[in-house]
Amino acid sequence: MDIYSEKPKFVVFDLIKLCSVSTEDICNPKWGFKLSKEEETGDLLCLTFETLEGEKFSTVEFLLAFILKNGKERIKKETGRKFEEFEIKFDGFSPNQILKKNFIEAAKLLKINTVFV
Repeated sequence: MDIYSEKPKFVVFDLIKLCSVSTEDICNPKWGFKLSKEEETGDLLCLTFETLEGEKFSTVEFLLAFILKNGKERIKKETGRKFEEFEIKFDGFSPNQILKKNFIEAAKLLKINTVFV
């Protein structure tokens, strides 16, 4: 929240919502980032946001992979164990196929399987 109050264009949030849609038409006035659909990424939903190094471009699945990687590393650090797959459970809602696809693609970037429970 501190970074958001100082530099709102640096913060990407609502990632689950962004991973659940296939159109760039959604919009939230709080977002400091831009949403687009780029042909060069195979029509994937993409975000453009500010960083200290300037404007960056990313797919939503890459940002989701970044979060999954952090979780994977924390589990490995705490347990000392590596694992072969992510088990994903959604609490309080049913995911649509777009969200599931983005989790699968994000896990592929990490070279790990995804299982929905």
